[in-house]
Amino acid sequence: MPSMKAARFHVARDIRIEDEEIPLPTADQALVAVEWCGLCASDLHEYLHGPLAVPTQPHPLSDEKLPVIMGHELARRILEAPRNSSLAPGQPVMVDPQLYCLSCATCQKGLTHGCEKWGFLGLSGRGGDLSEAVAVDTARIHPLPDSVDLSVAALLEPLAVA
Repeated sequence: MPSMKAARFHVARDIRIEDEEIPLPTADQALVAVEWCGLCASDLHEYLHGPLAVPTQPHPLSDEKLPVIMGHELARRILEAPRNSSLAPGQPVMVDPQLYCLSCATCQKGLTHGCEKWGFLGLSGRGGDLSEAVAVDTARIHPLPDSVDLSVAALLEPLAVA
């Protein structure tokens, strides 16, 4: 299995660059290469004082817990896309990093940001962007025009602070 480098958060002040297997996307996922990744205040707080939001028990949506690959403010390019999607290798994209169940009462009202099981790519598992590649659900991928500077696109994350 091919490998990649990733920054995995273990506990406060303990982030390690480790060899990880490149994720295998499912039929409804694309494999994306991380081009640019910002550091969020959440990442900093986790590093200095965590775990705060990072799960110490399996997260209800990702089933992951410490240690996790952090990072969620990013710009990416498609490496592999499902055949039935409009995505193409090399295409620049941004990803909505929120995790939600779509089955709780709040999600059923379309208020996924208030999901009872809410989580975040990176902080809650499912592969963060302090890695070389991530498998992402195509429903969360938003194509970008080729003219967008990816160093700026990393700031497009829907819940970005600065």
